[in-house]
Amino acid sequence: MTSSLVGPTSVLQGRRAVALTALVLLFIVTAWMTAMASPAYAEGPETEASTTCVYFLEPVNPASPTSAFGGVPTPKGCYTNIETAKAAVPAATVIIGEDFGHTTYGGAALVWTAEHGCVGFTYSSGMPAEWNNRVRSAKGQSNCNRYRHFDGPNYGGAFKDCLPKCESMGAVEALTSSEKWFNN
Repeated sequence: MTSSLVGPTSVLQGRRAVALTALVLLFIVTAWMTAMASPAYAEGPETEASTTCVYFLEPVNPASPTSAFGGVPTPKGCYTNIETAKAAVPAATVIIGEDFGHTTYGGAALVWTAEHGCVGFTYSSGMPAEWNNRVRSAKGQSNCNRYRHFDGPNYGGAFKDCLPKCESMGAVEALTSSEKWFNN
């Protein structure tokens, strides 16, 4: 008569295989959860979802109002929401553009201001460090009906024109490194 007994060695090997399978599964789940929590998977600056910062563009050559401004962005303050930020813009300045950390004008925002709108004036600027490669939607204002976003510094590389708005940035999504505002 044949007996089908399982010896202690085969039981131990079976338990090791189950333990090894559970360990591999735990590693895969942990790696997946870590990757999903990574900023590369987040849309915009989730830790600053309601922060709006205001910058003023100062002209390089204020004596020539029709020259292209290669303005140095001057920070004017950060606020808890976009309404408070817009209310803090001095009366002597205008908002020429807004950048947003999420598509469809949501999340953190960057409000650009200047002394004049874009009728007879052109503005340009590199992105503040904390906003480099973060823009996911944008609005041009004050007759800045062409709001160009470049994926390279110094107005190089691929670009997207917002005429004057972009609910999303297409090929330059979260890649903006410099911008220009003009009217035409």
